[in-house]
Amino acid sequence: MPEAIFEANLNKVVLSYVSDPKQAKLISKWIAQSDHKTLGYIFSEMKNINPGNNFAKIDIPVLILGGLNGSKVVSWKILDARYRLLPKKTIIIVPTKKIILYEDPVWLREQVKNFLVNGIAN
Repeated sequence: MPEAIFEANLNKVVLSYVSDPKQAKLISKWIAQSDHKTLGYIFSEMKNINPGNNFAKIDIPVLILGGLNGSKVVSWKILDARYRLLPKKTIIIVPTKKIILYEDPVWLREQVKNFLVNGIAN
């Protein structure tokens, strides 16, 4: 695939994860500089995470931050089904797209801090 087409497609993918076009362009630039074969494996792994029954063995509180997928209700149901075997989970749908570190780092920090201190998030 020609580099220009690769970068254009990559930017579209990143925009599905990040709201700010400037941040998306920067992230796309970083990704484009990486090894493309490895990048393909990473995207494949991200889309096909299947931990099997191992989640049932985790007996500590787990914070799951999920990106918006249509609506908050739909997003929560998807994550609840994916992580159904986790006995002590807290699911929070982030108020942005998917890369919360870039979208709202203050919100993320507060959620994680509150979860670590209190075992819950806001």
